[in-house]
Amino acid sequence: MDASELAERIRAGENLHTEFKAGIGNANDLACEIVAFANTDGGQLVVGVSDDGDVVGVPDPDAAARAIDNVAYSNCRPRTLFSAG
Repeated sequence: MDASELAERIRAGENLHTEFKAGIGNANDLACEIVAFANTDGGQLVVGVSDDGDVVGVPDPDAAARAIDNVAYSNCRPRTLFSAG
C-alpha cells in the first residue's frame, strides 16, 4: 500500500476490514483484533491512527511491527500470520 492508498483508507474510516489503533496497547486486546480479522475476510490493522482518524504515529515502526508479530504468534491459537506493510 502506498501513501495515497493509506491516506484514502484513513479518510474512509474504520469498517469491517480496517481497524485503527493509536498504539499497540494490551496484547490480549490486540490478539482479539487479529483473530477477528483471521476469522473473516481479513483486514488491515493501522497502528498510529486514533479511532477518529487522527494520525498520531508510532515512535518506532519496526518495534511496533515486531510486537504485533509477537502477539500474532504467541497470543493467537492457532498461530496467525502477520504481514507488516
